[in-house]
Amino acid sequence: MSILSTIFILVFITELVRWVGKSVLLELLYPVYTKIFLKSTVDRQRTLRADVLAAKRDLLQTSSQDQFAKWAKLRRRVDRGLAELDTINSTLASARTSFSVKFSTVLWVCTTGAQFFIGEYWFSLFNTCLIAIGFLTHDVALARRQSLTNQIWPA
Repeated sequence: MSILSTIFILVFITELVRWVGKSVLLELLYPVYTKIFLKSTVDRQRTLRADVLAAKRDLLQTSSQDQFAKWAKLRRRVDRGLAELDTINSTLASARTSFSVKFSTVLWVCTTGAQFFIGEYWFSLFNTCLIAIGFLTHDVALARRQSLTNQIWPA
């Protein structure tokens, strides 16, 4: 693949990500991530939520004065379910944060990092070709590299 087509594809992907938005892509890809890697946790959360809601409904229909033993048993069941649901929710929240960090890293590497790499690779390849055919000496190539580095990252 030529350098021109590589740069075109890289810039096209970068602009597409900018146009669509990183947060939109994150929201589109997170459900796919959960279906692949967190399916059991999400299924457990769904069933536990349904159980807690059913127990709460039974609790609200039970009189705390007339049927205290049944009411207390349902109350403990609801509290236990809510505690477990909070644990699962915190696990899923940390997984979402972890996915967000990983996604941002991959996106940066595929767009900005790739641009840095392509530029650095092309510049060193170009200098190597110029040195090989005799148009440039190694010392001049190092001086050009240092000059460009100082322009990009001033001391």
